[in-house]
Amino acid sequence: MEFQKKKYTFRGMDGYAGFRNGQEYELELGLTAADDERPAEIVIINPVSRLWMHCSKQEFAVRWEKR
Repeated sequence: MEFQKKKYTFRGMDGYAGFRNGQEYELELGLTAADDERPAEIVIINPVSRLWMHCSKQEFAVRWEKR
C-alpha cells in the first residue's frame, strides 16, 4: 500500500484518537483494495500515536477537511 502525506483539519470531538477539533494535521493516507466482503477503506497513520486507523470514505469525509 502506498501512502501520501496531505494536510487536513480535524472536525470532531477533542481527544478522539488524540486529535483536537479545528487543528490541522499532516496525515499519511493510503487506500485498501476492495474485495467481495468489504469496500475499500482509507488507512490513516495517526501522526499523534503513529498507530494505523481504518475508516470508510464517508467516515473520513465527516471527520476531516482538506486544507
